[in-house]
Amino acid sequence: MGIDVLIYLVFIVFVIFIFIYVRVSNKDLDDRLNGVLKAVDSNLKDMHEIKEKLEILKEIQLEQNRQVSLYVKQSYEPLIHNIIDERMHKINDILRAIQENIKESRKTHDNRVENSETIESKNNLDDDRKQIVQLFSEGKSVDEISSMLNKSPQAINLILRSL
Repeated sequence: MGIDVLIYLVFIVFVIFIFIYVRVSNKDLDDRLNGVLKAVDSNLKDMHEIKEKLEILKEIQLEQNRQVSLYVKQSYEPLIHNIIDERMHKINDILRAIQENIKESRKTHDNRVENSETIESKNNLDDDRKQIVQLFSEGKSVDEISSMLNKSPQAINLILRSL
């Protein structure tokens, strides 16, 4: 039991020694870190002062630019408006003429398409009916006529019944 107590005491002294060593080494690191933090803080203050001075210079420059641009705008604004108005009138006239031509072309095209569709549909229906009646009068069955003309038998029957 005496040795166990001695080992515990040595162990406790060793732990206390390590604790004191860590505190002393951390204090040295804390001092170094505080020095670095003070340097960083002073640099940040300097940067903030420089930033404020730059902001003031930018505001002065912006005000000067505004004054110059205002003068230029007031000087040339009427001239620019006149030029723009003239060009816009020319463009509007041209666009109106183009729009009228497009409308006329559409009307003409629509009329032509309607006429051609009507003629084609009448011709196709008449030709199909004539062919179906001719084949039916020759004695062909509805199935034979549908296979020859590539139409369904129901369509052939409808055409034959409508006659």
